[in-house]
Amino acid sequence: MARRKQKLTFVHLVLMAAVMIWLPALIGRLAGVPGKDVPAPPTESKTPQPLKVEPVSHVQPQDSEQTDSTGLRPAPAGLVLSETLISASGKTAVINGLAYKEGEILHQTGYPLRIRSILAGNVILEGDGGLYELKRRSFFE
Repeated sequence: MARRKQKLTFVHLVLMAAVMIWLPALIGRLAGVPGKDVPAPPTESKTPQPLKVEPVSHVQPQDSEQTDSTGLRPAPAGLVLSETLISASGKTAVINGLAYKEGEILHQTGYPLRIRSILAGNVILEGDGGLYELKRRSFFE
């Protein structure tokens, strides 16, 4: 079969030129590269100030000193603390496979216990007229 030569018409030339002009800008926009509309960052540079870093003991007061004087009791035997997570977004404790935050109520013991505070490795529970300490089991005990 004989091939026909495809003629380049004026419309084809205009379309190819538009693709050559607009395609790189479109790809740049999709990739998140700022275009000409974004103002240039200020040329004045401020010297970065060092961060003020404090130990956790100064930022977060330890409840153990306060609760030792009130007499913590061990938590009920039916509660098992699997994990505690302390992050900037909040504190979470996994008790009996369910996630709880500070201030939430546990109804797994027959009487309600409120989670007073979540610390690294233990949780302070409040209810039934006293404070209870639920500790995470250690692998080395």
